[in-house]
Amino acid sequence: MEQAKAYAKTYRKAHQEFSQRYKYEVLSHYSEGIPKCNNCGITDMDVLCIDHINGGGKKHRKEVGYGLTFYRWLFHNEYPSGFQVLCFNCNMKKRISLGV
Repeated sequence: MEQAKAYAKTYRKAHQEFSQRYKYEVLSHYSEGIPKCNNCGITDMDVLCIDHINGGGKKHRKEVGYGLTFYRWLFHNEYPSGFQVLCFNCNMKKRISLGV
């Protein structure tokens, strides 16, 4: 039982690090360098995310997946246009201003 718990903890940590590397790579690409919010400039990786510039993000993520799956999709599809990096606050402000 202890071995299983130790393995699970190690696996979770490795998966989290793997996910963070993909996220950093994708955000760096769309930020053209250091990951930062396209609106306010914040660089805190914990609050940065990908925004669908023309909307439709909910539908698109249902098709391709969420989280790591979404970042991998962007990476393997050679960073398609129509995306930008926003922080959570700016993303919510955009959503509210559009009445979504």
